[in-house]
Amino acid sequence: MIKELLLVTHTSGPGGYEVHSRGVLRELFRTGIKVQLINLPYSRAVVKKDEEMNKIIDVCVNTNVSLTAPIVFLCVPNLIFARRTDGTGPVYGRKNISYTTFEADRICKQWVEIGNLLDLTLVTNSFAKSVWVNSGVKEEKVEVVEEGTDLEEYHPDVEPLPLKNEKGLLADQYKNRFIAVMEHSNRKNLDNLLKTFVKAFEGDKETCLILKISHHTNLATRISQAGCSKTNIFAYTTLLPSYTMPNFLAVGTHYFSMSHGEGWDLSCVDMGAMKRTIVVPNHSSYSTYLNDNKAFLIKADKKEPAVQNPPLDTLFAGSQWWVPDVDDAMDKLRESVRSDNSKKKENFYREIKEKYTWKRCAEKLLRVLNE
Repeated sequence: MIKELLLVTHTSGPGGYEVHSRGVLRELFRTGIKVQLINLPYSRAVVKKDEEMNKIIDVCVNTNVSLTAPIVFLCVPNLIFARRTDGTGPVYGRKNISYTTFEADRICKQWVEIGNLLDLTLVTNSFAKSVWVNSGVKEEKVEVVEEGTDLEEYHPDVEPLPLKNEKGLLADQYKNRFIAVMEHSNRKNLDNLLKTFVKAFEGDKETCLILKISHHTNLATRISQAGCSKTNIFAYTTLLPSYTMPNFLAVGTHYFSMSHGEGWDLSCVDMGAMKRTIVVPNHSSYSTYLNDNKAFLIKADKKEPAVQNPPLDTLFAGSQWWVPDVDDAMDKLRESVRSDNSKKKENFYREIKEKYTWKRCAEKLLRVLNE
């Protein structure tokens, strides 16, 4: 039975790996397991965290585990061997585990080599496992440990953030409020997301899109080029504290994505836990935890070469990702506002409650490490 663990990860920022690491760390700490945390250098924005999380990070950074405790690298695999000031890479005498994910149909040669060298790679869903194995990593070296959400933070009764425009609260003006959350990257397919929303709801006075995106210098131009003048679109680039994100998402009635590929999509599951309607492409991770009984799934049968923004472009070289169908997306968006979709929302919520919480994630992580 594992009683201690060395965790090498990012905990500072707003991105997927950082949210994942904080969620898992909080639950591991609550179990009483001894965790030593090595925070990887982080060059992007730092989010404010709740008092409990700050305390956990402080305690774990100042904890020392034994020289034989297993080490989990919750980060992109290439960082495991990167030269770092903390001096921590794969360690002889320890069980070395990578915990990661990917958003296209193949991983790069370096990641394959790392996967076969380490004792084990944990990935976030069965789609990602198939990507690792089909790319050349031995199947017995890959296990699935799904990500999750915190049902104490994300639930149907969260108080919405009072988002306003010059006319007042958005929640008072628009019956249907679609939320899209993304960083600035080609993978998130912003232009087609805007194009689809315009085609579906141009001139609709009851519907709006609330776009939460990392800083984007050309955002206003991109929105203008999509022909959004007769569509209600509001963009927010402000970095919110981690404890405020539930309130932001609570403003929405729907979650919308046109992403080319996802390793999980934390915001999608968070809004599912809040019993909101989900409209996303039927590909990659989405297809592992969603079906037509839980969400409106957009046709995405076609693929194209995955051209990601630098410096991540080298990791995607030679891979393909999916192309969500704009016309089908338009139809699914319109269909999603015709009723309250209570059965879909309840079905997804029930599955999240049973399978996809950070507590379940931590429990499965420990169970796999104990095998």
